[in-house]
Amino acid sequence: MKSNTQIDNLDFLSGFQEASNLEELDINLSQNQRVTGGQQITYLKDLDNLETLNMNLAKLENAWDLKPFNKLTDLDNLQDFYLNVKGTDIYGYDAQNLQDKAQKQYPDANIKIEYSN
Repeated sequence: MKSNTQIDNLDFLSGFQEASNLEELDINLSQNQRVTGGQQITYLKDLDNLETLNMNLAKLENAWDLKPFNKLTDLDNLQDFYLNVKGTDIYGYDAQNLQDKAQKQYPDANIKIEYSN
């Protein structure tokens, strides 16, 4: 069984420092929460064994502050990546742009991105 962690509020995300043995991570922030610069996914570190990353960022205010691609690096074992940004303003990025950026960063992963205004 995979080691799995679920994050469903921004306060927990900000305190989440490292999880070197974690294989699956679910981030579900689709609760109309307002994101501030101090609540970034940049806090996720040492995810060397992560195979599955699910991020539900639907209907968030200021979601780009989460920087979903800029700081998630060194995920060498990533196999599945799901991102939902439906109803979220991500400042000029469209679905194809996000898909291309994610696929370039993780060329061997199965990537699915859901997006709508």
